Amino acid sequence: MLKEKEEIKFYYTVQVGAFSKLKEAEKLKDKLENKGYTVMIWESNSNKKLYKVWVGKFKDKSAAKVTANKLYRNERLKTFILKMKQN
Repeated sequence: MLKEKEEIKFYYTVQVGAFSKLKEAEKLKDKLENKGYTVMIWESNSNKKLYKVWVGKFKDKSAAKVTANKLYRNERLKTFILKMKQN
């Protein structure tokens, strides 16, 4: 008997940096957490190891965009929005 396909759910997050050194990613994470943001670091294991700094977990893209704009305006951080698969 085939199982019914589970609905894949997504969320959005804002990437604010990618660093080759964990210490640099942690520095940005601490700075943003001190300003009230929810921040996580994700380790990329592609050809070149990178530590990516993500802010927030949003249900829709428009909410992520509001935070991305705020981060650019207040912190002068270049941002982009990622659509992630919910685990």
